[in-house]
Amino acid sequence: KGEFPWLLVPVILLACPVFAAGYNLFRVGWTRILLGIIDGKKVGISDLRESLPWFLNFFLCCVLIGLATGVGACLFVVPGIFIAIRTCLAPFLIVEENMGPLEACMKSNELVSGYSWQIFLYLILYSIANMVVGNIPIVGPLLVMAYFDLMLAKIYRSRLELQRG
Repeated sequence: KGEFPWLLVPVILLACPVFAAGYNLFRVGWTRILLGIIDGKKVGISDLRESLPWFLNFFLCCVLIGLATGVGACLFVVPGIFIAIRTCLAPFLIVEENMGPLEACMKSNELVSGYSWQIFLYLILYSIANMVVGNIPIVGPLLVMAYFDLMLAKIYRSRLELQRG
């Protein structure tokens, strides 16, 4: 009673990386599906499986962004928010442009330039929607995630087209 449950340490040390890998394995395919929907292409479950070539760079990018955002959040919160905003398009660049993690983060920073406040407002709306609709068990969070992920893919596509001119 009152002691730390040391037996959970190995479970946590194993479960966290396994969950992170599984989650990002899904997200890389989901990102490809979102881009296909935005482009009006036919998409399917097979897109989840066909996204394996980008998994390692996608995973490393998400870890890098997570660590940078976490460190930034420890430094008075604002730097963490800034990093999250400036790197939010990096996963799309990895899937579509086959970039490496650092290259994608730098290109995302370029794409977001001059558009940071709009993405900040997008993140605020996403948070509010999660608080409201997220209270509906299972379906709520999935609907919010699907809608806002699709909107972020649309933002990515419009910023990329603007830059290419």
